Amino acid sequence: MTKSAKATLKGVEEKWLEKWDELHAIEPSRTAPAAPFFSIGRYHKENKLKPVILLVGKATHGCWKMDYFAKWSEAALAARIEERRDATIYFLKDNSATKSSAFWRFYRMLLNDTGADVIWTNVAKIGVYRVSERNSGETCNPQGRHLQLQADLARYTLLAEISAYKPDLIYLATGTYALSKIVNPLFCPDGDWNRWPSADHTLWYMKDTATRCPVLRTGHPSSKTPLELAAWIKVVKQSLAGHSLLHG
Repeated sequence: MTKSAKATLKGVEEKWLEKWDELHAIEPSRTAPAAPFFSIGRYHKENKLKPVILLVGKATHGCWKMDYFAKWSEAALAARIEERRDATIYFLKDNSATKSSAFWRFYRMLLNDTGADVIWTNVAKIGVYRVSERNSGETCNPQGRHLQLQADLARYTLLAEISAYKPDLIYLATGTYALSKIVNPLFCPDGDWNRWPSADHTLWYMKDTATRCPVLRTGHPSSKTPLELAAWIKVVKQSLAGHSLLHG
C-alpha cells in the first residue's frame, strides 16, 4: 500500500468516528449504532504473489465490540483509530477460521479454493444492534436514517479501499442490500447489471474498466445449496483467470 493510499484511508477512518457521533445522536429506538468497522489490508499487492479479492458484506453483527470502543472514547484520535483496526485484526485472527456462519464459511471457501488473498470489508461501516440484545450476534443491518446518513461516506470509503488494496476482483455478497443508495451509484449507475448466463445459480457482474477490476454480486451465502456456492466459486476462478465475460 502506498503512502498516499494509507493517508487516504486514515482520513476516511477519522470521518467514520465523526459519523458515529452523528448516528449516535439520533433519538434512541429499538436499534442503536454499533461501533465503527475498519477494514484491514493484510497483504501487500506489490508482491504479486497472489490475486486479491475484496469480499464485501453488508454490515457487522451485534454491537461490534462496543465495550472496547467506549473505553477509548476520550483517547487521542490516532489511538481510537488503532483500537478500531485492532478490533478487526483480532476478529480475523481469532474467529475467521472458526466462525460457523454462512458468510465466514464462504470466506474460507474463497481462501482455500481460489488461492487468493481475501480482504474483508462491508458496504455499511457502522452496523446497528438491537438495544435489548447488545451482545447478540443476530443480524440487524442498518436501514432508514442509519443507512442514509452514512451512504455518501460509505461510497467514498469503498473507493478508497479499492484504491488502497488494488483487488483483482470485487465480490459483493450483498444481494439487493443498499443497492440504490450505495452499490449501484458506485458500480452500476444505470442499475443494469449483467446476469451470468447459467440456470444453476444467480449471479450478476460488471466488467472491468480502465480504473476498476471486475465486480461480482450475489446474494448472501446463507441458505444457499452447496451446488450454488460451488458455482459462485467457479465464476470467481474464471474471473481471476481472465474469463472474457468479466473483462472488457
